[in-house]
Amino acid sequence: MTEKLVHIDGRVVIASIATVVSSLVGVAIPLVLKKAIDQQSGFGNGVGFQLITLFVGQALLITLGEYIMAQSGERQVLNIRQRLTGHLLYTPKDFLDHQQSGDLSSHVMNDTNSIRTFLTANVANFVAGIVTIIGSLIALFMLDWRLSLVLIACLPVVIVVVVPLSNLSEKYAEHLQNDTGATTGFLTETFRETGLIKASTAEQTMTAKAGRRFTDLYRVALKADLLEAIASPLVLLCLFGAVAVIFTYGGQRVTAGTLTVGTLMSFLIYLFQLLNPLGGLSNFFAELAKMKGATAKIQQLLHTPQEDLTTGHSPAPGDLVLANVTFGYGDATVLDDVTVTVPQNKKVAIVGPSGGGKSTLVSLIERFYPLTQGSLTLGGAAAQTMDLREWRQNFALVDQNNDIVAGTIRDNLLFGLQGQYTPADITRALADAGLAKDIAEFPDGLETAVGEDGTLLSGGQKQRLQIARAYLKSPRFIIFDEATANLDADAEHQVTTSLNKLLHQRTAIIIAHRLSTIVDADIIYFLEDHHITGQGTHAELMASHDSYRRFVQEQMIQ
Repeated sequence: MTEKLVHIDGRVVIASIATVVSSLVGVAIPLVLKKAIDQQSGFGNGVGFQLITLFVGQALLITLGEYIMAQSGERQVLNIRQRLTGHLLYTPKDFLDHQQSGDLSSHVMNDTNSIRTFLTANVANFVAGIVTIIGSLIALFMLDWRLSLVLIACLPVVIVVVVPLSNLSEKYAEHLQNDTGATTGFLTETFRETGLIKASTAEQTMTAKAGRRFTDLYRVALKADLLEAIASPLVLLCLFGAVAVIFTYGGQRVTAGTLTVGTLMSFLIYLFQLLNPLGGLSNFFAELAKMKGATAKIQQLLHTPQEDLTTGHSPAPGDLVLANVTFGYGDATVLDDVTVTVPQNKKVAIVGPSGGGKSTLVSLIERFYPLTQGSLTLGGAAAQTMDLREWRQNFALVDQNNDIVAGTIRDNLLFGLQGQYTPADITRALADAGLAKDIAEFPDGLETAVGEDGTLLSGGQKQRLQIARAYLKSPRFIIFDEATANLDADAEHQVTTSLNKLLHQRTAIIIAHRLSTIVDADIIYFLEDHHITGQGTHAELMASHDSYRRFVQEQMIQ
């Protein structure tokens, strides 16, 4: 059963009551004016007080109704954004691979904004419009074009109020748009780095960060809604004040015999009352259609299955074995009957031509994708029987993509880590990773901004920052995925030195295109054409495997 995203809560009921009452007050105002005109008493005999009471009461009720309705709408949109972001971060990697990060960000921000617009503005206007139309149509029978021209001449009075409010509203709208754009950018990056998030088991961290951004956006939006709620009744008050003057003048004309009946004045007010709600009906149904479309897509995303991170037992020590695995993306086979054994506390390398499936092996070991054929075991136990969150916490990934998130060096260093780390822990990790000297040269040290995707850091610095994070995480397994592929010789030497320190007394899985990083591995697997075609030490493969020997010669490391 599909759960409703938009609910009618207590705020909606209260706001609707206030809106209905304010509309009924608006319908009553022309009747009071009719009485003032027909009795030829002007604003005497308490009629002036009645009108002031009605005008002020209507303005207050409209303000109350619109703001409370906006509160309900903003709160519901806040909850939808938090819920949708949290849900998407826990969906399987296979689902996220088939999505555009910008599209997901758009669904979180733009689709929910369609819901926001509908709830905070259109619903209240629609309720008020329906009541106004029904009440006004009962009384509207006749029109007078001369008085219409007089009313148009009074519009400059309204403009004096509208222009300043419009400028202020534009300022808040720009603020809201800027915050929305910044949040969209954050979400785009978040969904682009889903691999890093999952490898670091940082779903909860990123969901919390997103929640804080949404809350800030919610507060700005409420300020904008409050201004809008004040502006609308204030303009309405000015407009009806001008109408009251015109109708008093019209009443004098009735007395003079230039009009047939005094009640014509109140009827004309009803005509003007109908203009706005009638024009708003089409807008309401257009926004309703947008809201339904946005809600349908959000519902679809919310029904996407999530990963089960907490079912199963804790991973036990032992050898990691990927046995007889055949795997592909769609109809394309990437791995064909592949078996790889990673002995505990050993250094295992997987090499071969590009496109052979090496990085896919890493994704399967990290359990980003379920196996369709073959098995993955640790210490003889099937991986799928183990807690997925704890499984991923046992791995640290340093890869060729330089996974860096916008923020500071400290933010990246501690990204996804669960423990509490002292300054001494951080200093030691940076020193072991060969990054301490670089950071000491930055004016802001650990608080140095790295830019989007780490653009303010060099390739070697980004790699060593990942290694420093791995030091702090202190995992059982280190996965080094082609991390020096895009570095020059000096940067490669620095990263390799840092890596060798990190690998001490840990199990290492090294995916490399450059063979210089893995010649001292305990076991080397050669992967080509989606198969393991050889395994052994560097010396053994040089003696027995033609493809490996040719590959080494091409790399010129002999």
